[in-house]
Amino acid sequence: MKSIEFYDLPRPIQERFVAASQATLAPAPLAVKLGSRFVGMRWFAGSAGVLLVTAVFALQGFGDLDHPEALASAGRALLYALGFTLSFACLTRGLTLRDRALSLPFARATYLFPAGVVDAMSSRLSVHSLSELRDVDASAQALSVTFIDGTTFQFPAQSQEQADAAKRAVSESRQRLDDATRADSVRSLAALDPLCQTNFPSPFSQDVPFKRPTPLWGAALTGMAMLSGAALGVGVWEVRNKLSARRIADAARARDTTEAYRQYLERGGQHPDIVDILLPRAELLEAKAGGSVEAIERYIEAHPDSKIQSEVDEALRAALLASLAKAKNEGTLAAIERFGTENPRHAPVAAELAEARHAVYSAAAARAKSLLVPGEVQNQSPAAFVDRLVAHAESHGPEARIVFRSYLGSSYETADNFVRASAFFGGNGTLPSRFVGREFMRKREALIAPILLGGLQSLFAPEIIRFELGEPLASPEPGERPEPLPAPEVPTLYIDYRTELSGAQLNLRPRGIFFGAGIFFETSFALPAQKQPLQIVVPTWRSPSRNVMQHKTRTMADVYEDLVRRSFGMFLRRYFERLMRNPPEVSVPDVELPPEEPTGG
Repeated sequence: MKSIEFYDLPRPIQERFVAASQATLAPAPLAVKLGSRFVGMRWFAGSAGVLLVTAVFALQGFGDLDHPEALASAGRALLYALGFTLSFACLTRGLTLRDRALSLPFARATYLFPAGVVDAMSSRLSVHSLSELRDVDASAQALSVTFIDGTTFQFPAQSQEQADAAKRAVSESRQRLDDATRADSVRSLAALDPLCQTNFPSPFSQDVPFKRPTPLWGAALTGMAMLSGAALGVGVWEVRNKLSARRIADAARARDTTEAYRQYLERGGQHPDIVDILLPRAELLEAKAGGSVEAIERYIEAHPDSKIQSEVDEALRAALLASLAKAKNEGTLAAIERFGTENPRHAPVAAELAEARHAVYSAAAARAKSLLVPGEVQNQSPAAFVDRLVAHAESHGPEARIVFRSYLGSSYETADNFVRASAFFGGNGTLPSRFVGREFMRKREALIAPILLGGLQSLFAPEIIRFELGEPLASPEPGERPEPLPAPEVPTLYIDYRTELSGAQLNLRPRGIFFGAGIFFETSFALPAQKQPLQIVVPTWRSPSRNVMQHKTRTMADVYEDLVRRSFGMFLRRYFERLMRNPPEVSVPDVELPPEEPTGG
């Protein structure tokens, strides 16, 4: 495809093309598709559309108190002017294009010549040579011509026969064009191409080519469009604002609301009674209607020197009480604390706030006591201790700890000596005291600690009492008496337990000698600076499990691990049974033993 400017061609070629397009000189078009007669209509429609949009834009917010541009800014005057100018410019452009189309010496159309398709919808001619033709398709309605660059042209047909004849003519013309091109015959090419330069120009042809029309009134219309658009834009802006100002003033008086007064002042009103009394009072009533403390506080910040201060103070206290009531309904300490944090001006309700906070702790204590066993446990009252525990948490915070301490009683020496003297002695690694020492006990404590923490935490929300596992206390040397328990820094449940070994049992296969264990748990839940801890003693006794002792692949450690885990499980069950009405179901994981290999038959 190539593009040719008609007005840049020599006069002989221009005349040949005009004559050929009119079929008065060869080559005549094989098919023609005329262009639209409505030249410039898009520009005329665009002119009307821009004018309509500008008018709608100018009416936007007119007389509307709620609209930010009820009184249009100066910037909008510029937009009005631009809109009117653009509308007039589109009109000018449409007139210019229409004038150019009417001044063309040939009919605006797409021509199918024997040499190719010429798109002559304007003075810029687009030429597609038949040498680049890819496909021709004929139907009863149209002849479709497609080139190798994908461009397709369709020419109307009145019948299938006419379309088929045109298709054959195109094929023949393509062959003739190929022959003329190979022969390099100017005469043959000129018979096919109306834009081909011949060596024999017409003696009647003029030397001066057709010139592109340049209407002088086009520039004048452009200038008129700019001047008219600017003048009309400013005039519309001034008249619009004057009429709109009257309407929004009447609307503000009719509404008599905070928003109406505020919007009216934003538009430029400055009446003293509205500024000092009517608008502040309306804003305060609006803030009170929402029942929001934040709204009242924003009002106070916006009116530091209010003329209605007594009304403001009353509104703030009412809003604070309403907000505090919502926090109390949640029934959590977090809601009460959040109220105090989110409302720094809560001094007017300080007494009510303290009462609400205390009520949360009282409710937490009452709930915990309802879960405890009634009466006394080992001559102590768990309910009375809970009251002291919650009172301490109310003053010092929710932190509480569980701390373990384990130690061996003097019986370990007897047990170890018995094993050494036995024929079943397998070395120091099989001594029973080795498997109930502090290192083994630390791992077992870590195993039951989550169970103990979960059971105790079920009595309280973490925001009231939050149980955590503390570092274990140092164990005394085996056989020595432990030091007294230290005074706690926070509420602490001490799990102080002693292990005694007794009751030897022999096992032949696998070979081994094992001792039972009595583990004596003394729990003491102590509060800082108080002398009445809640003490519960839970003694346990467990003998080695015969199933574990006789397991073919078990180790010595497995037997004692199973024994101690069962002792810890008994402690947990008895402790919760003595403390709670409905104790939780607890289960210490069993020792996992390797599967036994089947014996040969």
